[in-house]
Amino acid sequence: KVRHHLIDIISPEKEFSVAEYRKMALDKIEDILKRGKTPLFVGGSGLYVKAVTDGLFPSAEKDLKFRKLQEVLAKKYGRGYLYKKLKRIDPD
Repeated sequence: KVRHHLIDIISPEKEFSVAEYRKMALDKIEDILKRGKTPLFVGGSGLYVKAVTDGLFPSAEKDLKFRKLQEVLAKKYGRGYLYKKLKRIDPD
């Protein structure tokens, strides 16, 4: 019998990031290895596996004021406005 871990751990309506998953997975891997077992990844998104195996890029803190401003601009001018603004800043 094979134990499964980190399945159905967060309800779909809650915010959850790949960084949070990575921390949980690394903690679980450490626990499994301490018990003399070999962890095995199956299924799921490649993004999550890659985050565990290769790490993540350094992330900035959330800028809630900036996010709120963008939400206000999107409501006032539409999402297309924000997209055009983004394309001017980062054409690629």
